[in-house]
Amino acid sequence: AATGRKIWTLPSSGRAVFEPSGEQVIATRGADLVVVNARDANILRTLPRAQFPGVSAMVMHPRGKLVVTGGPGGYIRGLDLAEGRSLFEFHAHAGYVRFVDFSPDGERLASVAEMAGEKQSIHVWDSATGVRIQSLLGGFGRAEGFRIHPLSGELLVSGFVTKSWSLECAKPARTLPGVSAAAFPGSDEVCLGLNSGNGSVAAYTLGKQEPAMAWNSAASGFRMVSVSANGRCAVAGAPGDAESRVQIISNPGGVPVETHVLQTRFTLGFMRLSPDGGRL
Repeated sequence: AATGRKIWTLPSSGRAVFEPSGEQVIATRGADLVVVNARDANILRTLPRAQFPGVSAMVMHPRGKLVVTGGPGGYIRGLDLAEGRSLFEFHAHAGYVRFVDFSPDGERLASVAEMAGEKQSIHVWDSATGVRIQSLLGGFGRAEGFRIHPLSGELLVSGFVTKSWSLECAKPARTLPGVSAAAFPGSDEVCLGLNSGNGSVAAYTLGKQEPAMAWNSAASGFRMVSVSANGRCAVAGAPGDAESRVQIISNPGGVPVETHVLQTRFTLGFMRLSPDGGRL
Protein backbone atom coordinates (compact mmCIF):
# COMPACT_ATOMS: atom_id res chain seq x y z
CA ALA A 1 0.00 0.00 0.00
CA ALA A 2 2.93 2.38 0.65
CA THR A 3 4.54 1.98 -2.79
CA GLY A 4 1.74 0.66 -5.02
CA ARG A 5 3.96 -2.27 -6.05
CA LYS A 6 2.09 -5.45 -6.89
CA ILE A 7 3.06 -8.25 -4.49
CA TRP A 8 1.00 -11.15 -5.79
CA THR A 9 -2.01 -12.12 -7.90
CA LEU A 10 -4.66 -14.73 -7.16
CA PRO A 11 -6.19 -15.90 -10.46
CA SER A 12 -9.95 -16.27 -10.94
CA SER A 13 -10.79 -14.35 -7.76
CA GLY A 14 -14.01 -12.34 -7.69
CA ARG A 15 -14.31 -11.35 -4.00
CA ALA A 16 -11.68 -10.98 -1.26
CA VAL A 17 -11.51 -9.62 2.31
CA PHE A 18 -8.77 -9.31 4.93
CA GLU A 19 -9.25 -11.00 8.27
CA PRO A 20 -8.80 -8.48 11.16
CA SER A 21 -5.10 -9.10 11.80
CA GLY A 22 -4.27 -8.54 8.13
CA GLU A 23 -2.23 -11.75 8.03
CA GLN A 24 -4.72 -13.71 5.92
CA VAL A 25 -7.10 -13.05 3.04
CA ILE A 26 -10.35 -14.91 2.42
CA ALA A 27 -11.16 -15.00 -1.28
CA THR A 28 -13.28 -16.69 -3.89
CA ARG A 29 -11.28 -18.66 -6.40
CA GLY A 30 -13.41 -20.08 -9.17
CA ALA A 31 -16.11 -22.06 -7.35
CA ASP A 32 -14.06 -22.35 -4.15
CA LEU A 33 -13.54 -20.18 -1.07
CA VAL A 34 -9.90 -20.14 -0.01
CA VAL A 35 -7.84 -18.76 2.86
CA VAL A 36 -4.46 -17.44 1.68
CA ASN A 37 -1.36 -15.96 3.29
CA ALA A 38 -1.54 -12.19 2.80
CA ARG A 39 2.23 -12.00 2.25
CA ASP A 40 2.63 -14.42 -0.65
CA ALA A 41 -0.88 -15.70 -1.62
CA ASN A 42 0.03 -19.22 -0.52
CA ILE A 43 -3.26 -21.12 -0.11
CA LEU A 44 -3.55 -22.24 3.52
CA ARG A 45 -6.84 -24.12 3.15
CA THR A 46 -9.91 -24.50 0.95
CA LEU A 47 -13.36 -24.30 2.53
CA PRO A 48 -16.15 -26.72 1.50
CA ARG A 49 -17.92 -25.21 -1.52
CA ALA A 50 -21.22 -26.95 -0.63
CA GLN A 51 -21.63 -24.53 2.30
CA PHE A 52 -21.65 -21.36 0.17
CA PRO A 53 -23.13 -22.03 -3.31
CA GLY A 54 -22.60 -18.76 -5.15
CA VAL A 55 -20.85 -15.75 -3.56
CA SER A 56 -21.82 -12.27 -4.72
CA ALA A 57 -20.85 -10.42 -1.50
CA MET A 58 -18.54 -11.15 1.43
CA VAL A 59 -17.47 -9.56 4.73
CA MET A 60 -15.39 -10.57 7.75
CA HIS A 61 -16.58 -10.09 11.33
CA PRO A 62 -14.56 -7.36 13.15
CA ARG A 63 -13.35 -9.92 15.71
CA GLY A 64 -12.51 -12.52 13.08
CA LYS A 65 -13.51 -16.22 12.87
CA LEU A 66 -16.83 -15.48 11.15
CA VAL A 67 -17.08 -14.77 7.42
CA VAL A 68 -20.50 -13.88 5.98
CA THR A 69 -21.39 -14.25 2.31
CA GLY A 70 -24.35 -13.16 0.22
CA GLY A 71 -25.53 -15.04 -2.84
CA PRO A 72 -27.40 -14.43 -6.10
CA GLY A 73 -30.48 -16.22 -4.72
CA GLY A 74 -30.90 -13.78 -1.82
CA TYR A 75 -29.33 -16.06 0.80
CA ILE A 76 -26.93 -14.93 3.52
CA ARG A 77 -24.60 -17.56 5.01
CA GLY A 78 -22.18 -17.55 7.94
CA LEU A 79 -19.06 -19.71 8.08
CA ASP A 80 -16.76 -20.43 11.01
CA LEU A 81 -13.35 -19.63 9.54
CA ALA A 82 -11.35 -21.59 12.14
CA GLU A 83 -13.34 -24.82 11.84
CA GLY A 84 -14.63 -24.41 8.30
CA ARG A 85 -18.22 -25.27 9.28
CA SER A 86 -21.50 -23.57 8.44
CA LEU A 87 -23.00 -21.53 11.30
CA PHE A 88 -26.21 -20.23 9.75
CA GLU A 89 -28.11 -19.70 6.52
CA PHE A 90 -31.26 -17.69 5.90
CA HIS A 91 -33.16 -16.24 2.95
CA ALA A 92 -32.69 -12.51 3.44
CA HIS A 93 -33.81 -10.98 0.15
CA ALA A 94 -35.89 -11.80 -2.89
CA GLY A 95 -33.13 -10.62 -5.22
CA TYR A 96 -29.37 -10.64 -5.82
CA VAL A 97 -27.38 -9.71 -2.70
CA ARG A 98 -24.95 -6.99 -3.74
CA PHE A 99 -23.15 -6.16 -0.48
CA VAL A 100 -22.97 -7.14 3.21
CA ASP A 101 -21.16 -5.32 6.02
CA PHE A 102 -20.83 -5.39 9.82
CA SER A 103 -21.29 -2.55 12.29
CA PRO A 104 -18.06 -1.57 14.13
CA ASP A 105 -19.01 -3.63 17.21
CA GLY A 106 -20.03 -6.63 15.10
CA GLU A 107 -23.50 -6.77 16.67
CA ARG A 108 -25.35 -5.81 13.49
CA LEU A 109 -25.08 -6.99 9.90
CA ALA A 110 -26.41 -4.89 7.02
CA SER A 111 -27.21 -6.16 3.54
CA VAL A 112 -28.46 -4.68 0.27
CA ALA A 113 -30.06 -6.49 -2.67
CA GLU A 114 -31.52 -5.55 -6.02
CA MET A 115 -35.30 -5.43 -6.44
CA ALA A 116 -37.62 -5.02 -9.39
CA GLY A 117 -38.23 -1.44 -10.50
CA GLU A 118 -34.62 -0.38 -9.73
CA LYS A 119 -35.29 -0.32 -6.01
CA GLN A 120 -32.90 -1.37 -3.26
CA SER A 121 -33.78 -3.80 -0.47
CA ILE A 122 -31.71 -2.79 2.59
CA HIS A 123 -31.99 -4.72 5.86
CA VAL A 124 -30.18 -4.61 9.21
CA TRP A 125 -29.87 -7.89 11.12
CA ASP A 126 -28.89 -8.98 14.63
CA SER A 127 -25.65 -10.83 13.85
CA ALA A 128 -26.04 -13.17 16.85
CA THR A 129 -29.61 -14.34 16.16
CA GLY A 130 -30.27 -13.50 12.51
CA VAL A 131 -33.39 -11.54 13.51
CA ARG A 132 -34.15 -8.57 11.24
CA ILE A 133 -33.91 -5.36 13.26
CA GLN A 134 -34.72 -2.73 10.68
CA SER A 135 -35.53 -2.19 6.99
CA LEU A 136 -34.22 1.03 5.42
CA LEU A 137 -36.36 2.70 2.76
CA GLY A 138 -35.53 5.15 0.00
CA GLY A 139 -32.67 3.40 -1.78
CA PHE A 140 -32.90 3.62 -5.59
CA GLY A 141 -30.91 2.17 -8.47
CA ARG A 142 -28.11 -0.38 -8.56
CA ALA A 143 -25.95 -0.30 -5.41
CA GLU A 144 -22.31 0.19 -6.41
CA GLY A 145 -20.93 0.81 -2.92
CA PHE A 146 -22.02 -0.19 0.57
CA ARG A 147 -20.03 0.52 3.73
CA ILE A 148 -20.60 1.09 7.43
CA HIS A 149 -18.26 3.72 8.89
CA PRO A 150 -15.80 1.99 11.28
CA LEU A 151 -16.16 4.71 13.93
CA SER A 152 -19.61 6.33 13.64
CA GLY A 153 -21.51 3.28 12.41
CA GLU A 154 -23.18 5.36 9.68
CA LEU A 155 -24.28 3.34 6.65
CA LEU A 156 -23.41 4.73 3.20
CA VAL A 157 -25.00 3.31 0.04
CA SER A 158 -23.82 4.68 -3.30
CA GLY A 159 -25.00 4.11 -6.85
CA PHE A 160 -27.31 6.21 -9.03
CA VAL A 161 -27.61 8.40 -5.95
CA THR A 162 -25.73 8.20 -2.64
CA LYS A 163 -27.60 8.06 0.66
CA SER A 164 -26.59 7.53 4.26
CA TRP A 165 -28.45 6.24 7.30
CA SER A 166 -27.67 6.42 10.99
CA LEU A 167 -27.82 2.97 12.59
CA GLU A 168 -27.55 4.22 16.18
CA CYS A 169 -31.23 3.45 16.89
CA ALA A 170 -31.24 0.10 15.11
CA LYS A 171 -30.45 -1.99 18.19
CA PRO A 172 -33.63 -3.67 19.53
CA ALA A 173 -35.07 -2.32 22.78
CA ARG A 174 -35.91 -5.85 23.94
CA THR A 175 -35.94 -9.42 22.67
CA LEU A 176 -38.68 -12.04 23.00
CA PRO A 177 -36.99 -15.44 22.62
CA GLY A 178 -39.03 -18.07 20.79
CA VAL A 179 -41.69 -15.62 19.54
CA SER A 180 -42.23 -16.00 15.79
CA ALA A 181 -44.83 -13.22 15.26
CA ALA A 182 -46.03 -10.35 17.43
CA ALA A 183 -48.35 -7.32 17.56
CA PHE A 184 -49.19 -4.53 20.00
CA PRO A 185 -52.81 -4.60 21.29
CA GLY A 186 -53.19 -0.84 21.67
CA SER A 187 -50.50 -0.49 24.35
CA ASP A 188 -46.73 -0.25 24.45
CA GLU A 189 -46.71 -2.19 27.72
CA VAL A 190 -48.21 -5.45 26.37
CA CYS A 191 -47.21 -7.51 23.35
CA LEU A 192 -49.20 -10.39 21.85
CA GLY A 193 -47.00 -13.04 20.24
CA LEU A 194 -46.91 -16.57 18.88
CA ASN A 195 -44.93 -19.27 20.66
CA SER A 196 -42.68 -20.75 17.96
CA GLY A 197 -42.68 -24.09 19.79
CA ASN A 198 -46.35 -25.10 19.82
CA GLY A 199 -47.93 -22.10 18.06
CA SER A 200 -49.96 -20.91 21.05
CA VAL A 201 -50.78 -17.22 21.56
CA ALA A 202 -49.16 -15.49 24.53
CA ALA A 203 -49.37 -12.02 26.08
CA TYR A 204 -46.12 -10.52 27.36
CA THR A 205 -45.69 -7.56 29.70
CA LEU A 206 -42.91 -5.23 28.55
CA GLY A 207 -41.59 -3.42 31.59
CA LYS A 208 -38.08 -2.27 32.37
CA GLN A 209 -37.12 -5.81 33.32
CA GLU A 210 -37.06 -8.86 31.04
CA PRO A 211 -40.37 -9.48 29.17
CA ALA A 212 -42.66 -11.80 31.15
CA MET A 213 -45.49 -14.02 29.91
CA ALA A 214 -48.79 -12.92 31.49
CA TRP A 215 -51.20 -15.16 29.57
CA ASN A 216 -51.11 -18.17 27.23
CA SER A 217 -53.90 -19.52 25.04
CA ALA A 218 -55.35 -23.00 25.52
CA ALA A 219 -55.46 -23.54 21.75
CA SER A 220 -52.27 -23.92 19.70
CA GLY A 221 -51.01 -24.52 16.16
CA PHE A 222 -51.30 -20.87 15.06
CA ARG A 223 -48.94 -19.28 12.54
CA MET A 224 -50.17 -15.68 12.26
CA VAL A 225 -51.69 -13.04 14.51
CA SER A 226 -53.40 -9.69 14.01
CA VAL A 227 -54.61 -7.10 16.53
CA SER A 228 -57.03 -4.21 15.97
CA ALA A 229 -55.55 -0.73 16.36
CA ASN A 230 -57.87 0.08 19.27
CA GLY A 231 -56.92 -3.09 21.13
CA ARG A 232 -60.53 -4.32 21.10
CA CYS A 233 -59.77 -7.81 19.81
CA ALA A 234 -57.15 -10.04 18.22
CA VAL A 235 -57.22 -13.01 15.85
CA ALA A 236 -54.84 -15.93 15.50
CA GLY A 237 -54.79 -18.04 12.34
CA ALA A 238 -53.95 -21.71 11.86
CA PRO A 239 -53.70 -22.37 8.09
CA GLY A 240 -54.57 -25.81 6.74
CA ASP A 241 -54.55 -27.47 3.32
CA ALA A 242 -58.34 -27.86 2.98
CA GLU A 243 -59.65 -25.57 5.71
CA SER A 244 -58.19 -23.15 8.23
CA ARG A 245 -58.95 -22.12 11.81
CA VAL A 246 -59.20 -18.54 13.11
CA GLN A 247 -59.37 -17.95 16.88
CA ILE A 248 -61.06 -14.74 18.06
CA ILE A 249 -59.53 -13.26 21.23
CA SER A 250 -61.20 -10.39 23.10
CA ASN A 251 -59.47 -7.86 25.38
CA PRO A 252 -55.91 -8.81 24.29
CA GLY A 253 -54.39 -5.80 26.08
CA GLY A 254 -55.92 -6.71 29.46
CA VAL A 255 -57.01 -10.21 30.45
CA PRO A 256 -57.40 -11.98 27.07
CA VAL A 257 -60.37 -14.32 26.52
CA GLU A 258 -60.66 -16.90 23.73
CA THR A 259 -64.24 -16.26 22.59
CA HIS A 260 -65.02 -18.29 19.46
CA VAL A 261 -63.48 -20.00 16.42
CA LEU A 262 -64.10 -19.43 12.71
CA GLN A 263 -63.64 -22.36 10.31
CA THR A 264 -62.73 -21.30 6.78
CA ARG A 265 -62.98 -23.65 3.79
CA PHE A 266 -59.84 -22.43 2.12
CA THR A 267 -56.11 -22.15 2.74
CA LEU A 268 -55.39 -19.09 4.89
CA GLY A 269 -52.52 -16.99 3.49
CA PHE A 270 -53.08 -13.58 5.06
CA MET A 271 -55.42 -11.92 7.57
CA ARG A 272 -55.77 -8.44 9.07
CA LEU A 273 -58.28 -6.85 11.44
CA SER A 274 -59.85 -3.46 10.72
CA PRO A 275 -58.68 -0.64 13.05
CA ASP A 276 -61.89 -0.79 15.14
CA GLY A 277 -61.82 -4.59 15.37
CA GLY A 278 -65.24 -4.91 13.73
CA ARG A 279 -64.19 -6.61 10.48
CA LEU A 280 -61.67 -9.26 9.47
